[in-house]
Amino acid sequence: YQYCGGADACSAQVEAASTAVLVGAILGQLTFGYIGDCVGRSAALRLTMALSLFGATISAAAVPLGGDSSSVLTFLALSRFVLGVGVGGVYPLSATIATESSSNAERGRNAS
Repeated sequence: YQYCGGADACSAQVEAASTAVLVGAILGQLTFGYIGDCVGRSAALRLTMALSLFGATISAAAVPLGGDSSSVLTFLALSRFVLGVGVGGVYPLSATIATESSSNAERGRNAS
């Protein structure tokens, strides 16, 4: 709350920054299974890793945009959304890759 003058002044921005990663993860889970089918699971998995690294890096380097110090929360929300898309995309791809690379006898154990 140091960037906006207290809890009451920017609670909506703080909540947006907190939930952006969850919204991104849901979007990543819903889209990257299809993307993996289109471009290949290995390429899609590399893309999710790049999104995760990029989102985490820019989230760690969050800075205010322009002269408004509370805009750091907007920057943080956007960067966490990118992080969430990357992390969410890993879930369906990694489960599918683990299942497909397992033998028939171990398939259920490796996928769960």
